[in-house]
Amino acid sequence: MPDPAGNVSELGGVFFLVRLCGDLGLPDVFERDWRLASTLGAWGTLDLLARSLLPAGEGWDHDPVWDVLRDLGAGSPFARARTMPARVAAGLPIDWPLPDPIAARSFPPVGHTLAAAATQGVRRWLHLVRPGVASLLVERLDVPASQLAAALLQRSARVTHDRTHVDVAFPLAAASVAVRRAGLDRDPGWVPDFARVVTFRFDDAAYESAAS
Repeated sequence: MPDPAGNVSELGGVFFLVRLCGDLGLPDVFERDWRLASTLGAWGTLDLLARSLLPAGEGWDHDPVWDVLRDLGAGSPFARARTMPARVAAGLPIDWPLPDPIAARSFPPVGHTLAAAATQGVRRWLHLVRPGVASLLVERLDVPASQLAAALLQRSARVTHDRTHVDVAFPLAAASVAVRRAGLDRDPGWVPDFARVVTFRFDDAAYESAAS
């Protein structure tokens, strides 16, 4: 059962990827070839993308956000990904963002991120999509590739969730002009692929207090 007081995370910015997934049509755009929607679902896809943007060895793998995402996604994304096709002769969608060559060289290999446990099909999928996703985020946020995780994902937050809602309460200090300008911290509201109403609040009291 989810804790009614929520989970305090230092990676609350992971939930900003909900809007990005909507912008890119994830996971549905990769369903035909990769069975991404039916295998991982939206929450599992977001989980793996977020892990692939975070360098390993900095303690982020112990953050409570992964427990929340595992609950929302009905299990470990690594376990569910084992049923993805291992060999897919497919490229990127025609309108998929192309990686910036300079920025792409600054991103650590998938094996040096929190997505290192990904194998076979899902690792191939990450190798295919992550450069474009990361380059798009770098462009939107106007930050160096080396600062992407700090600029977007590393945000204190209290996350409460149930069968219909995910509420992410940030302290006021977690607000970012770059994230706001990129449109990533606007309330997603009802998101059909995620089967939840997702809301963001920048409110010190909501962040500091347990949910009633």
